[in-house]
Amino acid sequence: TAQTHHGYARNLLAELIEGVWKPVGHHNFLFVVDPATSLWVGRPSEELVKFVAELHDGKDNCKRSSDYKAIAEHAISLARDEKFFDEAPVGVACPGGFYQIAGSEITLVPLTPDHRQRVMLEVTPAHQATPMFDAFLHDTFMSDHEGEEDQQCQLMQEIAGAIMLGIMPKYQKAALFYEPFGRAGKG
Repeated sequence: TAQTHHGYARNLLAELIEGVWKPVGHHNFLFVVDPATSLWVGRPSEELVKFVAELHDGKDNCKRSSDYKAIAEHAISLARDEKFFDEAPVGVACPGGFYQIAGSEITLVPLTPDHRQRVMLEVTPAHQATPMFDAFLHDTFMSDHEGEEDQQCQLMQEIAGAIMLGIMPKYQKAALFYEPFGRAGKG
């Protein structure tokens, strides 16, 4: 390791490699793979400062708190890739794996770091009847025109799904749920 801030930052990044997955700098965090969950976990600057001190304290150019902080921030900037998580596959990480849509089917595949997921839901999805939700949709979108209710319900579900998966901005569309009669659903 070169006895410079750059050398120490590169060493820090090398220490945090998990398998073939290198750390990624994103929004002032350094994300590393948790091998137990396959999730990308953000390590804040304060945690990295402590790790730098543990690795290199007392070496040339690494003797003060300001050195530790500068090295940690430099490591984040060296690994910066602000598009890394934006280009992640679309789906949901759950304890049973990674749920994604392939064609018109929901598929389940083992979760890997290649899915670039940072959050895991604590529930496993299961197909089940939703009578109250179906009744809500019917009350909200009932129409005298044949097929209009089904189209409205399908569109609303697509919008809600896109919002939940975080992909709505990719379509550059906005949705406004407006009810002029005051039935806001709080009852």
